[in-house]
Amino acid sequence: MPRHCCDVSSLVALNFQTPGEQMDLNQGRFLQNGLCGYVLKPLFMRQPNTSYNPENVGGGPGHRPVLLTIRWDCTFNFTVHVPDLALVRFVVEDHDYTSSNDFLGQFTLPFTSLRTGYRHVRLLKLDGSSLSPASLFIHVEVTPSKFSAESSAQSTVECSAGKP
Repeated sequence: MPRHCCDVSSLVALNFQTPGEQMDLNQGRFLQNGLCGYVLKPLFMRQPNTSYNPENVGGGPGHRPVLLTIRWDCTFNFTVHVPDLALVRFVVEDHDYTSSNDFLGQFTLPFTSLRTGYRHVRLLKLDGSSLSPASLFIHVEVTPSKFSAESSAQSTVECSAGKP
C-alpha cells in the first residue's frame, strides 16, 4: 500500500455483531453526520506539527475545559477538558440489592451535538433500536470551567434530601 494512503485516514476494527458499550460509543460518535461513517478530525488534530496527548489534562492543543451540568433527579457536574473529542452517554439501569444492575436503555452523542436547556433524551435498547416512548427529561447547562490541577478529574453529584 502506498505510504500517502496511510497519512490521510485511520481504520478501526469493530465487531458489529455484538451490541454493547463499544457499539453505543461508535454510533454516538457518528451521530453528528447521520451515521455516514466519517467524522472530520478537530482542527487542532489536523495541524501539521501538533502533538495531542489525551493523558494531558493540564493544557495543550484542543484543551478548553468547560463545566457540563446535567439536572435530572440530581445535579451532575463534569469537567470536560477537550469538548471536540468528548462523548456524553446516558445509561439507565434497574438497580436492586438482590442482583446485578439490569440495563434498560442508553443514548450516546458527541458533546458538540449537545444543546443547552430542557431536553428529552430518547433512549435506545441494547441493540440500538428505539425504546420509544422511553426518554429522560433533563436540563443541560455548559459553562466555562474554572480549571485547576486539583479538580482535573473531579465530578460531583448533588441530590435533594431523601434522594440517593
